[in-house]
Amino acid sequence: MTIKVVALDPGITTGYAQGLIADGRMGVVSGQERWVEFELLKWLTEIKPDVIVYERFEYRSKKAYNVDNAELFSRNLIGIIGLYEQQRANDGLLVYRQMPATVLGKTAWWSDKELKEVGLYKPANPHAMDACRHLCYWFTFGAGFKYNTHKKNTEAIYTLV
Repeated sequence: MTIKVVALDPGITTGYAQGLIADGRMGVVSGQERWVEFELLKWLTEIKPDVIVYERFEYRSKKAYNVDNAELFSRNLIGIIGLYEQQRANDGLLVYRQMPATVLGKTAWWSDKELKEVGLYKPANPHAMDACRHLCYWFTFGAGFKYNTHKKNTEAIYTLV
């Protein structure tokens, strides 16, 4: 059985990582795009993933983070993910929402170093790398762990391209 997984880091520039799980291992390809809502919906419809993992929107007050304005476009794309989930409600699509803190910060496992070890790191693609972190976290520590029969990250995850 082969399982198609998509991880998204939605925003003005959206990072994506596509995973293909077979025989307990996951091959990954990633990138980043500047999609508008319809383009994301069209992409999801074309690739028809079995699983979607995405970074939830987390509001950060302007005062707390000393910013002049918050970027809210990611909420539009999260709405598209929700629409796609509703369209596929009867055919087994699984959707997992992860907090940004899950894959960022000092306690996160999937740093640039770990992504380099499995051949996924792409310099100058920060949004793609965040999507990879979400995908790899899901596969090694989250709900996707049940598909990972190798358990050792360097054996379970590899790059497709």
